[in-house]
Amino acid sequence: MTLDLATGYRKHRYDNDTIFNSFDDWIIQGNVDYKISRKLSAALAAKRDRVESVYQNVGYFKSNSVGLTLSHKITSRIKVDLNGAFEHNAYPRETTEGGGALTKKRKDIIMLGGAKVNWKPRRFLNLSVGYGFRQRDSNFDNIFDYVDHTLDTSASCKF
Repeated sequence: MTLDLATGYRKHRYDNDTIFNSFDDWIIQGNVDYKISRKLSAALAAKRDRVESVYQNVGYFKSNSVGLTLSHKITSRIKVDLNGAFEHNAYPRETTEGGGALTKKRKDIIMLGGAKVNWKPRRFLNLSVGYGFRQRDSNFDNIFDYVDHTLDTSASCKF
């Protein structure tokens, strides 16, 4: 089992006083990797962060996330990863960014999942293909809600 904890301090400032996206905060993250068997391992990750928002009048949002990845080594050259995560984003200032006259603090719930196959056909060549799913639900009706499907592929040579 491996435990990795990290923290840092983020200071976010702009020279222009009319931009309200300035903040200071501690960032905390941790990972636990556990080898269940010779071919199966699990990784649990958690993170508390503060992130700049694209909406100027809310400035930033607090993000808390937790995720789990299961990795299964099918052969010495093929590995399959399954992952899932949950994220909660809370915006500290009230906003009407979603339109209408309603003013409230925005909160988002994001669910992620996916699978990836990694294949190493040659000594220095790595190939992978994966599918990802991301769904965001917001308390601003359906304005910020979405479902996203992605296909990720990569090829790399490592010497």
